This record gives sequence, C-alpha cells and structure tokens, in this order.
Amino acid sequence: MRARPVGLHCHFHILAIQSAIQKDTGRLLHVESIWQKLQSCYDLDALDAIVSTLDKNAVLYQYIAIDAHLTPLNRSELLGT
Repeated sequence: MRARPVGLHCHFHILAIQSAIQKDTGRLLHVESIWQKLQSCYDLDALDAIVSTLDKNAVLYQYIAIDAHLTPLNRSELLGT
C-alpha cells in the first residue's frame, strides 16, 4: 500500500487505505477506526512534523535553485546540517 496518513493530503490517504482494506478483505472499516489503529501503532504527530519539514525544505530548495539572483547553496547549508 502506498498511502501514507501524514502530510497535506493525509485525509485522502486514509480514504485510499480504507478502500484498499475493503478491496482486500471485503470489510468496510470506519475512517475513525483506521485513525485510532494507526495512532496506537505510530506517533502520527511526529511523523507529520517530519514530513512537513521535509516538504518545506524541498520547496525552499526549489526556489533557491530556480532564482538565478540568489547565491547558490549546497544542500547541507540549506537544510542546516
């Protein structure tokens, strides 16, 4: 399954998870029960924070790479590592 319940489109991914479960098992689970199960297995807030940080850095890196007037930065400087 390729859906990941974090990030900007997490609610659409949950629907994809629900659909995949129904297709594979024939059982329709409520979205809330899927959220509860995932929250019991993973720290979704922490994962969401990681994805949000990665997405922001990727967007920032794209803008810096596109804008010819900015001083080029290497990836480690951009990410602060």
